[in-house]
Amino acid sequence: DHCRTVLKMVRKLDTCDDEDFKITDDTVKIIYSYHPHDPSSEASIPYHGTHRGIRSLLLLSKLSPPPLESDAITIDWRNENYHVPANDTTYSCRVFDFSSLQKKHHLIKFEVQVQKGHEVLVHHLVVYKCPGINRNLVNSPNYICNEDSDKTKQPCGKIVAIWAVGGEAFYFPTEAGLPVAEPGDTELYIMETHYNNPELKSGMVDNSGIRFTVTPTLRLHDAGILEVTAPVDTNLVIPPHQSNFVSSVYCNESTVTEFLQEYPNGVNVFGVQQHAHLLGKAIKTRVIHKGVEQKPLADDKYYDFNYQDFRRANRTLRAGDSLILECTYDSTGQTNVTYGGYSTQEEMCIAFIFHYPRTRLFNCQSKPLYKRFHTGPVVGWWSYLAPLTSTFDAIDWTNASVIREFKDSLENDQYFYVYGHDSNQYNYTMMDPKSMYPNVPYTEPPNTQCGV
Repeated sequence: DHCRTVLKMVRKLDTCDDEDFKITDDTVKIIYSYHPHDPSSEASIPYHGTHRGIRSLLLLSKLSPPPLESDAITIDWRNENYHVPANDTTYSCRVFDFSSLQKKHHLIKFEVQVQKGHEVLVHHLVVYKCPGINRNLVNSPNYICNEDSDKTKQPCGKIVAIWAVGGEAFYFPTEAGLPVAEPGDTELYIMETHYNNPELKSGMVDNSGIRFTVTPTLRLHDAGILEVTAPVDTNLVIPPHQSNFVSSVYCNESTVTEFLQEYPNGVNVFGVQQHAHLLGKAIKTRVIHKGVEQKPLADDKYYDFNYQDFRRANRTLRAGDSLILECTYDSTGQTNVTYGGYSTQEEMCIAFIFHYPRTRLFNCQSKPLYKRFHTGPVVGWWSYLAPLTSTFDAIDWTNASVIREFKDSLENDQYFYVYGHDSNQYNYTMMDPKSMYPNVPYTEPPNTQCGV
């Protein structure tokens, strides 16, 4: 038998003392130390030695496990003996289905199971629900995502489950579940695993995967996931030498209203996961209602790449709302531009918004066109989608006026805007970022118990 000691501590979230740390729903780093043996007396507490550490936690917005239905079953999808290539970055895909379920079920929990010893290797895992996949691919060997010219083998935009390093099990609330095996549904699922192998190790065989918990006892609501994201390409540009560089992604009011106007009471947001890579410093998912900014869906001022867990939310999205995702990066240690991309050394900016009832909208994405930096011939708006890596690589980013000009382009030049809906349909247009910002910014209410 093993004994353990549990310490319970109580303090105010805000002590009204400027020298104390205010406890919020940010990621918080906890420092701990202990000695393996109990002290003989209060006067002789021994030094902890090497028994110490630091861990990131969510103290206020951690998801709590609700009770599960008694008829719930688990289904495991795994990378079976996958030989991970000796490459820095590998995105490996495998196709699955829920054919073992003979009728509609609700997905009520998912948990990624990383093979022991591969905790550093497995960076993230995403499950997509995609149309048009050849059924012969189900349970066939893994293949490299996005390498095949066959578009039906590539991950699409409709997400079913998401996990990143440091995350734990995700539980849906008792009133909602994500539907699978619906009548007449022929779409299949792609499980994408990102392997991060900067040391180029060979001979690693992986069996990591995901465990779904599903129930035939349907809950009150079908749940959905809205992804707000910067496209994973070189249009995400982070200059070097910046301590607080902000990139923004938009989901505009007309899009949200188009798909939420059928819900007079709006949709309930119950969870948010925000994602960036190594330069990520802070991430905020802002909500604006008809020009008036509301409390953020999620606001993490101390983002930790190694602790990307889900945040509990209890909010409503409704027609008239718009979303701005802001990722703040610290590139002071960089001498070159960091671009958006799939490797851990490149960057991303994504928010996954879990909600019910499920809407037909599943994806919003936008990227700046950098019109003033294009010097070649322009035959149409699509000319501005051409990569500008050679241009940006040649810029002197130590010049303060260059930085001001670049930031001004992000705030005032047009963006390419895309939203995905229904069964993997996408609409695109141009948008003006200035139109997205609130007339009335959100102000955190003061703690009235702290006095004036």
